Amino acid sequence: AAFMDSRFHPIAADEAERCHIEISVVSAKRRIAGPEDIRLGEHGILLTHGDRRAAFLPTVAVEHGWDRDEVLRRLAVKAGLSQRAWRKSELSTFEAVTFSQGECRCS
Repeated sequence: AAFMDSRFHPIAADEAERCHIEISVVSAKRRIAGPEDIRLGEHGILLTHGDRRAAFLPTVAVEHGWDRDEVLRRLAVKAGLSQRAWRKSELSTFEAVTFSQGECRCS
């Protein structure tokens, strides 16, 4: 992905050895009744609205200092929707286990 993902500027082959690699393995998603069921830092969030989808890993909100409403607004925008569209979207949560160059971090 670091070389071919169109969402990012590709890294050069000689940069690869200096990169920090992190892999997240996610659980199956669970549809939730509403945003009150989201536990920031523990749950990853998937927003689905018609054919539009966006997800954040459990660590994203914590790393950026976002509250639940901010996460949901940013997820909607990431999906190409208005900031308020999350209110009419399907929400699901998931957990993730993250492996990072010789260590394992669960969230």
